[in-house]
Amino acid sequence: MCIFFTPPTIAGERRRYEKAHSRELLDFSVDDLRVMWEQIVECSCKNVYYKSIIMMNGVNKDIRAIKKCLRVIAASASDAMRKAAVL
Repeated sequence: MCIFFTPPTIAGERRRYEKAHSRELLDFSVDDLRVMWEQIVECSCKNVYYKSIIMMNGVNKDIRAIKKCLRVIAASASDAMRKAAVL
């Protein structure tokens, strides 16, 4: 969990900030990899906390896993474009 800048001062604003900056569970598949990614922002009176949960095929991973998925997607997209150009 990372601590970064100062949160809003009013409790209602903190809850709106959490809702606006947190991301629900993203669930997608790339080739044979199933990826689940959730981003959570929580505010206390003094701090803002960020947490990212990334799981690939049920195993907890870090942000490098998303970079790997983007490489796979880019490679498959360029292969598809090459095949379409040949046709």
